[in-house]
Amino acid sequence: MIKGRQTVYLMTETYPLAGPDDPFLHDEVRALAEVFDLVLIPTTNTGGDCAPLPANVETRLGLAATASSRRARARSLIRATFSPLLYREILGSCPASLRTRSLATILVRLSRSFRVEAWVRSQLIPGMEPGSSLMYSWWSFSAAYGAGRALQGTGIPFITRAHGYDLFADQEVIGFIPFQRQLIVVLSLMACDSHTGANYLRERYPDLAGKVTTSYLGTEDQCVLSEASLDGVLRIVTCSSNTTVKRVDLLARGLSLMASTSPDIEFHWTHIGVGPLAGELKSLVNNLPGLVGRCTITGYLTEPEWRQQFTGRPVDLFANVSSSEGLPVSLMEAASFGIPMMATSVGGMPEIVSEANGILLEANPSPASIATALEAFARLTPEERASKRAASRATFERDFDAAVNYATFITLLKAMAA
Repeated sequence: MIKGRQTVYLMTETYPLAGPDDPFLHDEVRALAEVFDLVLIPTTNTGGDCAPLPANVETRLGLAATASSRRARARSLIRATFSPLLYREILGSCPASLRTRSLATILVRLSRSFRVEAWVRSQLIPGMEPGSSLMYSWWSFSAAYGAGRALQGTGIPFITRAHGYDLFADQEVIGFIPFQRQLIVVLSLMACDSHTGANYLRERYPDLAGKVTTSYLGTEDQCVLSEASLDGVLRIVTCSSNTTVKRVDLLARGLSLMASTSPDIEFHWTHIGVGPLAGELKSLVNNLPGLVGRCTITGYLTEPEWRQQFTGRPVDLFANVSSSEGLPVSLMEAASFGIPMMATSVGGMPEIVSEANGILLEANPSPASIATALEAFARLTPEERASKRAASRATFERDFDAAVNYATFITLLKAMAA
């Protein structure tokens, strides 16, 4: 640690251990470490080695151990069962909260928040100093709610980011996000990664609107542009998990329909990603008319391999047809390479995708409307496609350059810590 620096205590899901945080936090942690001393606090221990970190970044695995302790879980579950917080949340979220699955989810998440609260009180707060310390959670999840309760009255500021599943009720399987209002109450600030998300929370909790802001994420500028196809083949890339919400099958059906209605259009689709529906997707592309020989499913790719898909071969369109999203980093990556984008009008995606730089679909497009949009794109002149490529890159430079966005966020953190 460097004497005289402010310290940021960053709570993650798994980072610096392997897990879902990996693609997002690697660059941000290095940017933060240039200005602050940093303490990383994963809430889940996935095992394995930690990612390489700067010298002034410390990792504490104690919370992950406590959170997974069978004894601690039993104690916190009993406490949650008899807590007034449980019953207030149930009453406040009626009637959706009265379903069995909802009741179980509320109980489990409150129980987890109690374990985090106890750990933060005993292991973090004694070493924190008002005026030079700040707590930061990369997710607005139940662990953040526990940390926020622990920090109340200490003078230590607490900020969380909010993305998609931890922000929008329609991304939660029970139809609402337990303790969302209570989390905002105990926070200093909630930074949403899209204006759509921030406006959603302000409308939902107008009395707490002053605690909600927008802070775009970003991606590193690779200083290289993708190439357009010159052989008449329309090359489309998608990158997502194979889950119901990502609707990769919908794109497959749209492509199949285009193959039928516009047989003169040559195309190739590359899908990057793994997930529970991977087998179904493979079966689909092997059986839908017009897709055999025109699809590549890569499965999981490392970050260098993923970037190679954009720089080592032509890409004409990057697509996302999800039913629900925050503001995907994958779109920011595509924009950084100057690739036109196609996306549905959900979440924050209209903040990065437009008719100027690609195709903005309705929220719930049919295969026919996707086929029509793709056909229209395929028939653009080279000059029209070049215009969309330039607009995509301009969108990145204006709003999603990580070097700019992290500097802005770091300025905010410095002011809050002081």
